[in-house]
Amino acid sequence: MTRAAVGAAALLLLAAALPAAAQDWKCRMAPGSTYSGCGLPFELSNFQGHFQCDSRVKVGRPATIDQLTAIVKTFPRVKANGVGSSWWSEQFCAGTDERAINVVMTELQATLSFIKSPVDPSVWLKSDMPADFPIKVDEDAATVTVAAGMPQRLLLDYLSEYVHWKQPQGWTLPAFTWWTDQTVGGAVATGSHGSSMKYGSLSSQVLSLTLLTANGTLRTLTPQADPHLFRAAGVSVGRLGVIVDLTFRIRPQMAVRKSLQELKFADFAAQVKATQDKYVAAKRRRDVAGQKAALFELDETQALWIVENDAVWRTDFKYLDKDPEDVLLNVLPGLEEGPPVEAFSGEDPTDESVFAQRSRNPIPPNPAMTRNPAFWGRFYATLGRQYVNPGTWESRKAFLAMTEDGARLTSALAPYIQMEVAVPLDLAGDCLVGLGKEIYGSKQLQEGFRNPALVRFTTVNIENWISLSSGQPNDKFDAVMRYFRDRCMARLHPGKGGWTEYAHCFDGAKEYPNSWCSFGCAVEELDPAGKFAGAGAGKFEIWRWNATRGGAEVPLASCSDRQTTAATFRVAALVQRIASERRALPGMPHRCLLALAATALLLLALGPQHASACTSYIVGAAASTDGSVLIARNDDGEGAVSPNWLVYHPRREGPAPWAANLNNLSLVLPAPGLAYFALPAGPLADGSGRNTSGEAAGMNEAGVAVSATESIYNSAAALVADPYNEAAGIIEDAIPSLLLPQATSARQGAELLGALVSEHGAGEAFGVLIADRQEAWYLETGSGHHWLAQRVPDRAFFVSANQGRFQDVDLSDASSALASPGLLQFAERAGLWDPSSGEPLNFFKAFMRDGDHDTNYSYPRVCLLQHLWAGYCGGGNCGSEEGSCDVGSSGVPLPCNDMRRQPVFLRPHPRKLGVQDVMAAMRNHWDRSPHDPYTRHNPDEPWRPIALLRTGMGHVTRLRPASKDLPDGLTLITYTALSTPALSPYIPIYIGLPGDQLPPELTAATPDAPDGASLFWKARRLQALVFQDWPSLATHAAAAIRGWEARVEREQRPAMEAGYAAAHAAGDVAAATAELVGFTRRVVRQAAALLDDLAEQAAAGLGLPGVPPAEGWLEMLKEAAEAYAFEPTSDDADAGVAAHVELRSRRERRGSGGGGAVAGPKGSTGSSSSSSLFAEHQVAVQ
Repeated sequence: MTRAAVGAAALLLLAAALPAAAQDWKCRMAPGSTYSGCGLPFELSNFQGHFQCDSRVKVGRPATIDQLTAIVKTFPRVKANGVGSSWWSEQFCAGTDERAINVVMTELQATLSFIKSPVDPSVWLKSDMPADFPIKVDEDAATVTVAAGMPQRLLLDYLSEYVHWKQPQGWTLPAFTWWTDQTVGGAVATGSHGSSMKYGSLSSQVLSLTLLTANGTLRTLTPQADPHLFRAAGVSVGRLGVIVDLTFRIRPQMAVRKSLQELKFADFAAQVKATQDKYVAAKRRRDVAGQKAALFELDETQALWIVENDAVWRTDFKYLDKDPEDVLLNVLPGLEEGPPVEAFSGEDPTDESVFAQRSRNPIPPNPAMTRNPAFWGRFYATLGRQYVNPGTWESRKAFLAMTEDGARLTSALAPYIQMEVAVPLDLAGDCLVGLGKEIYGSKQLQEGFRNPALVRFTTVNIENWISLSSGQPNDKFDAVMRYFRDRCMARLHPGKGGWTEYAHCFDGAKEYPNSWCSFGCAVEELDPAGKFAGAGAGKFEIWRWNATRGGAEVPLASCSDRQTTAATFRVAALVQRIASERRALPGMPHRCLLALAATALLLLALGPQHASACTSYIVGAAASTDGSVLIARNDDGEGAVSPNWLVYHPRREGPAPWAANLNNLSLVLPAPGLAYFALPAGPLADGSGRNTSGEAAGMNEAGVAVSATESIYNSAAALVADPYNEAAGIIEDAIPSLLLPQATSARQGAELLGALVSEHGAGEAFGVLIADRQEAWYLETGSGHHWLAQRVPDRAFFVSANQGRFQDVDLSDASSALASPGLLQFAERAGLWDPSSGEPLNFFKAFMRDGDHDTNYSYPRVCLLQHLWAGYCGGGNCGSEEGSCDVGSSGVPLPCNDMRRQPVFLRPHPRKLGVQDVMAAMRNHWDRSPHDPYTRHNPDEPWRPIALLRTGMGHVTRLRPASKDLPDGLTLITYTALSTPALSPYIPIYIGLPGDQLPPELTAATPDAPDGASLFWKARRLQALVFQDWPSLATHAAAAIRGWEARVEREQRPAMEAGYAAAHAAGDVAAATAELVGFTRRVVRQAAALLDDLAEQAAAGLGLPGVPPAEGWLEMLKEAAEAYAFEPTSDDADAGVAAHVELRSRRERRGSGGGGAVAGPKGSTGSSSSSSLFAEHQVAVQ
């Protein structure tokens, strides 16, 4: 058959479908697309009249909110419906008898009037808008508030015509769905989506929503007022209540250019596989920019897959502000508290709004669908060509969405079942490659398809067009669905079919380990009696949760009060996550979803980085060789290709607004703001890839130094009683930025940080080093709002390695200890401490995690340093006296397995400690012992080394004692190693160096692509080569670096200081400054030349003709970093791990509207549905 003949047949079929619309009622849709077989609003069935509810179930058609409220309060079983886009009657129907009622949201009078007679916005030029008008645009805020029963098509048309005021091009939703005749409330409740990795699903674009709850209370949910319930309501499948209205973000329409590739399915699958490989590789090396670049290849990509003909039409879109940095990575949900559910009140429903169902004939079977798949492939290819034609249009018309003619035709041609699955992006390419072999191999599974699949990078949607026409199972379609479920870790879409066939053993905690239990909290709060649970029963009842306390099963309600809900169920969800996802994707704790439903394949992505894993040191003034206070830390969280650099913030005279880079925390910093140097924590998406907000360490002009943070882990029990404020609490990256502009002493810095945690809560657990020239303090958080800070004794040193260190709490001396208000009372009230025991509160025992993983990952580093610096040894001798030691046969101290008995502070023995001692500790990797992973080529070594290849930077800050002979410009020195100190030189940076005189080798390092000039990349090049043969090359390279540092300390630095001091004494500030600037530039040039020379020597040692080009050694570096990652994991699944993982995975950018950077899975500002049950980034085929 020719294309013209197929086109003629299509027109005849379309014409035949149109008269059916003249039956006794129409769907509540746009006049041009109304379906002919709709059950709603009079019969409870889907838009083709199938999947009917029990005839005894009532239909609610409320005209007002008061009538709606009365219905909800009166009936024990309720479900809200729109136009019937459903193939899952157990969730579509409210129940199975006369006690149940389905309320049809299109029937509210203002909404129904608009549906029947759509309004052109130009009418508001001459008349006032009615107060109950169902669509309200706020151009200043760039938002629209719309009634939940409004079809999305009508909303989009209205926005596109809103051209008469501030935006002559009109407006649109940032991303909309393929099937736009669905109501906006239904689309949000079921997680419907377009194909955007910037804006995500419709749920991700919601800024607020109004929910009618089981007791008849209207609640407006926002991410600020109640983030937990807001996120849960985002994709709730109607389980929490009736959505009444929603406020969305909107954006101006723009010219969008659509391009087309015509491919075989194998070629398309290969493209997805290439993207998968890039994404997985970037995720393994914790390369955020690399993950975004991979995902950007599929951002807004949509494709029609003509399954029968082995053809894929891939469309991609370009416009002016499209940028890879806008691609968002998924994160774990956060849970927050909200107000309690209110009491019942209101009037009973009247006969005006409650009706028995009427009956109509459903769309009949079409026997032609059972024959000649090749014809249907050509038929739909002809119809589908209009959707993919390349060209430039406004947003509303450029992106793929079903037309009104297409909607009428597909609804009337034959009954069908739409299904959608979600597959991890980590497997998506492999999954599709394998699927192509299954479909187009000997099994010829393409014969089970009729309608094209729509591939969108959010989910995959496919449709069974045969079973309802043949009356027989569609075995070949069924084989494809089982392939997805059995071999691709696929999940089903909550608003579509397949649940009774492919999920009859559904276990929510296993399929949705990141959100099932937290969603259960919301259910327990809003609908504990199950009013909105639907008609499912027995094996088709999915809304089941089990709770345990002390190993015994208890009622869910006993664990879900407003004080314990968030943390308790986060812990339960994490237990399930670790149990299920370790089996499924080792090392990949979060999911990216590929969804398949015969209309669309969407590929999005999850994949947060792991939490920071640092090692920290403090040396008191009387414990150091020259009376200096020393603080030091390795920052291990950024990966081998995420550069670090130095920045300078000049003094600020006025107040300044400030916002965190990873959550919604925002403050106004008071005036004046002190000048300070800082080491950023890693790249940010500001166009340059450089960090403009988050910082890791620094020193200020008042002589205060801060290093933040040591990532630690609080216990589940503490977090049940006082959860983190992940959405807007104090986080690691914020602390130097908040303290250094304000702190004039170490104690004041500790007090300020403690006050901030008490007020705003902690977004994660951390330990922070704060020092001045007299003393040093260390602050640990114990829970969401409680903390303890202790002054390090002058004669002692302190070491911390990813775990809490404080022991007995003694608050009797405020000069040595500070704590959150009411700490002791809280610990007693929460059951963390029993004062009647006569024992003091043990901070570690009460507030810290203490699992098997810590014994290998964290505690050995503390034991090692206490042994090296004080002769102390833990192991089986944790309680031994200072100076005693119990070591293994290699002379290495055995790890201490009980940190509650490990000394917090020790005096150095037999000698005091200097800068070089601390540098050596920062570089330690169990050198020359059986536990040295590098020398022994053993990346599986359980005792984690201190110096990692993924260490982003190391610093030793020296705060020298006051002296009349020591000018202020020389009092503070930060020795900085840009990348791992194991093979990188420490560069001394003085507080007196003018900020604009920092050498460019220290201030510029391009992310991912080596620049050839910065010290960071020069050091990484050397490390890439040495790690190819560490035993042969490392000893010489490390000795050369240490020798150069010793010469600088012994010769160059004293000479510079003498010249600086003399010029300063003579009042010649310019000459003093010149001495310091010249010294800094000189040592930087020497370090650069040293690294170049060592790289050439290493290449020669490997037998290479020269140093490989950047692309060669960069690949070496990435492979070595992946092999020797030593990433922190969790074996006891507490909420502290979740907080660190979530924050490390968040999109590092500022948002708008929601009040800061995002906390949701798609990074939408304050509007994400991250704890919505089914809301995750996906790839979709519909």
